[in-house]
Amino acid sequence: MINVKLRESQLKDGRVSLYLDYYPPVVNPKTGKSTRREYLKLYYNKKTKDPLERQKNEIIKAAADKIRVERTNNLLTGAFEEGSFFAQEESFLEFFKKESKLRATSDGNYNTWKSSYSYFCRFTNNRCKFKDITEKLCSDFKMYLERTTTLKSEMNKLSANSKHMYYNKFKAAIKEAYLQGLISKIFTSRIQSPKAENPFREFLEEDEIKRLIKTPCEVDTIKRAALFCIVTGLRVSDVFPLKWNSYSYDSINKHSLRLKSAKNGEYIYHPISEQAFELMGKKGGSNDQVFRGLKYSANNNKLLERWLHLAGIKKKITWHNFRHTYAVIVIEKHGIYAGKEMLHHKNLKTTEIYSHMKVGQRVKIANSIII
Repeated sequence: MINVKLRESQLKDGRVSLYLDYYPPVVNPKTGKSTRREYLKLYYNKKTKDPLERQKNEIIKAAADKIRVERTNNLLTGAFEEGSFFAQEESFLEFFKKESKLRATSDGNYNTWKSSYSYFCRFTNNRCKFKDITEKLCSDFKMYLERTTTLKSEMNKLSANSKHMYYNKFKAAIKEAYLQGLISKIFTSRIQSPKAENPFREFLEEDEIKRLIKTPCEVDTIKRAALFCIVTGLRVSDVFPLKWNSYSYDSINKHSLRLKSAKNGEYIYHPISEQAFELMGKKGGSNDQVFRGLKYSANNNKLLERWLHLAGIKKKITWHNFRHTYAVIVIEKHGIYAGKEMLHHKNLKTTEIYSHMKVGQRVKIANSIII
């Protein structure tokens, strides 16, 4: 049976410290260790003879006993998992900020997390403890994103996709806090994210790819990695850190990669072509990076932009658009189900956003309609 008792501890300075004694012990999520004590940071002077001081002592003890009753009720009803009340007075904003940095698998992903954090800070006036997280607060933050203006301009509202992405990052932070035992439940579980629009996913046409192949780049590693993304469809978060120990060859399946996806943490088997293998360059040691020294940076993005410009490509193309290009090619040649498998999507609906028909094919169809 759960039991929470209010106990006292005599301090050297004469004061008495009040704390709660739990049985059975609860787990502190910060340390991962079981403990029976929670110090309330409430003190009183036991030896005082002053009537006002004695009255104050009774008020302090009553406040401590109120906390004891709350803790008991929370434990009995299961409202707190693994002693999550240890975190109640700590800053959720600090946790959110830390999670944003941990999710920096790419510039785009980190910037989205960072923006979500910034809007939540503005919404809460830079003050939010774990105890403040409620379903109403989470719902109010959604409404705030629906109505607020951008951080850069008070004249512009957030786009539908920005609202959708920022709220989803916030939901991910809430879920992680719950998984770490810092809050009692996932308060966003019943709240739908703002609706996103289905934007056009830019991709490269066949002639544009050929121009890229012919155009030299200031840094050859950037060119090889970009073309590798086009012929494999792998995310840059998997390509940049790719090591030679992920590569294997056998006489039946030829070249292939076995790696852990940076996005969802799942292990994938991904066959690659002879051309893709050649783009990987000279084979190195098992722990060597395939595209040595390549990482997400503003400088590398500028070099990519200049290379695209030299090739005469005026479209706004980022690293992820190379994956879009691969998706369009696979779906057009082999169908959407093949696209789902090669892109390692769990749901066909995710693959459908890449099902753009190439311009040349659309022109051919348009000209075939004669009445």
